[in-house]
Amino acid sequence: MKKTLRVIALLLLAAMTFSMVIGCSDTKDTGTETTNQSDTAASGDDTNDTAANATALNVPDVNYDGQEFRVLTKGTSQTQWQSVDIYSESASDDAISNAVYYRNLAVEEQYGIKVVEDSVADYYNQTAEALVYGAAGVGEYDMYCLSPETAVSVLINQGYVYDLNEMTYMNLEAEWYDQNSIEQLSLDGKVFMVTGSMLTMDDDATGAVLFNKELAEQYNMPDFYQMVRDGTWTIDVLTQYAALAVNDVNANGQLDAASDVFGLLTEYDETNALVAGAGLLMISKDSEDYPEVAATNENYYNMLEKVLNIVNNFDVTLFAEKVSGYSDVWTDCMDVAFKESRALFYACWLNRATLLRDMEDDFGILPYPKYDEEQEEYWSFVSTYCANSISVPTYVSDIDFVSTAIEVLSYESLYGDHSLTEAYYSQTLEYRNARDEESSEMLDIIFGNTIFDLGMMFDWGSISSLVQQTSGIDGGTASGFSSSLASNSKAISKAIEKTMDAVMSQ
Repeated sequence: MKKTLRVIALLLLAAMTFSMVIGCSDTKDTGTETTNQSDTAASGDDTNDTAANATALNVPDVNYDGQEFRVLTKGTSQTQWQSVDIYSESASDDAISNAVYYRNLAVEEQYGIKVVEDSVADYYNQTAEALVYGAAGVGEYDMYCLSPETAVSVLINQGYVYDLNEMTYMNLEAEWYDQNSIEQLSLDGKVFMVTGSMLTMDDDATGAVLFNKELAEQYNMPDFYQMVRDGTWTIDVLTQYAALAVNDVNANGQLDAASDVFGLLTEYDETNALVAGAGLLMISKDSEDYPEVAATNENYYNMLEKVLNIVNNFDVTLFAEKVSGYSDVWTDCMDVAFKESRALFYACWLNRATLLRDMEDDFGILPYPKYDEEQEEYWSFVSTYCANSISVPTYVSDIDFVSTAIEVLSYESLYGDHSLTEAYYSQTLEYRNARDEESSEMLDIIFGNTIFDLGMMFDWGSISSLVQQTSGIDGGTASGFSSSLASNSKAISKAIEKTMDAVMSQ
C-alpha cells in the first residue's frame, strides 16, 4: 500500500474514535496473472512512512510578500464536478472548504504566497484558454488544474507544459504526490502532470462500487466487506449477486428505470474502469518508458468479456447512456434509483458518496472486484476525464517561485493542522450512510492501488473508445473487440509516435 495511505491512517486515528484496519494485509497472496509489468499498473511503494518521519520539505527560506500564485481550474459550472480544492474564501462548516481555507492561509502566513483561482470559461472546452496562452508563449497562470484527458494531453502534444522534473523545488518522490500517477503517466522519463495531496478531484474521480446495505440484508447476501478481506470479491461474484437483486416491481415483464429494482447501475466509462479492476491497462510502457498497446493481451480480453457479461445484461443492469427522458440522467435517474433502494450495486466514481448524502438507507463502499481469487490485489481506476491534475505552463519563467508554491501547498495539504487529506476522508464518510469502520478500511484499499491509463488519457487511435463501444449493447460481447483493435493498430501506433516525437523533442 502506498506510503501516503499509511499517513492518512495516522491522521485519522487522531480525528476518529475507531481503529483503522488495513485490509490489504488480509488479501490472498497466491500469485496473479497481473504481475507482468508489460500490461499491468505499478503496485506502489510499501515503505512504512508515518507523519512522524515524513519526508522533509526542501524549499527556500523565503517570504514572497503576498506574491500571487494564480491557478486555472475547471471552476464550478459543472455541479457534479466542481473545483473545490484550490481556493476557499473563508472558514466553513464544509470539511474540504475549511481545510483549503486554512491550508492557503498557513502558506500565505509562512511563505507570503497568495493563492488566486480563475476558472475556465467553458468546463467542456478546458483546453481552449490554455492553448491560447501556450501558442502566444505568455500567460497569467502559474499552474493548470485541468483534466488530464481533455486538456493536459493536448497541451503535452503541443509542448505547452513543463516536465515537472525541471521544477527546482518539487520533490516528485515525496509522499504528497501520487507515485502511481507519476509512474503510469510519465513519457520518456518526463512527468508533465501529477496528482496528489493538494487535490481532491482525482480522489472523487477514483472508481468504486457502492452497495445498498438494506437490499443486501433483505436478500440475505454475504458480508461483502469480508469477501474483500478474504480476496474473494471478484467480477463473477458481483455478477452473481447483482442478478439475485432484480425485481420487476410493476410486473410488466421489463425493467423500468423509474420503478423497478436493478442489480447494477453503470455507464460507458465504467467498462474501462471495471476491466482495470484486474490490474490491466489499455496502454502500458516498455523499459524505455515508451507507450505500447497492452489491450491485445489475452487476460485483457478475458476480463472485458466478464465485464460485458454484466454491464450488457439489461435484465440486470441499468446503463446510463441507454436511458432517455431525463434532463440529467445522473441526478434525476441513476442517483434516484440508488437512493430509493432500487439498485444493489452502483459502479461509479467516489464523488457519488458525497452526492448521495441525503439517502435514507445505508450504503457501503467497496473496491472494484478482482478478475479471480488468485489475483493478489484490488485495483482502482482513476478517470482522467473527471480528475484534475497539477501541470505548469511553459511560459512560466519564475520556476523557483512556482515549484515552491506547489511543494508547500502539497505538503500542507497532507501534514498541515487542517489536513485536506483527512478532510476528504471525513467528508466521504461523514454521512451516516457510509460511516462505518469497514468503509474507511475500503477507502484505504481503493486508494492504495490506483490505475491511470494513458489509453484513456490520450485515446490514441481511439483505443479507449473501442473499449467503450463494446458496452451499452444488449447482449453484446467482446467478440469484435480484438478485430477492431487490430484494424486500428496502425492508427494507434501513429498517434503514439506523434505524441512521443513531441515529447522527446522537448
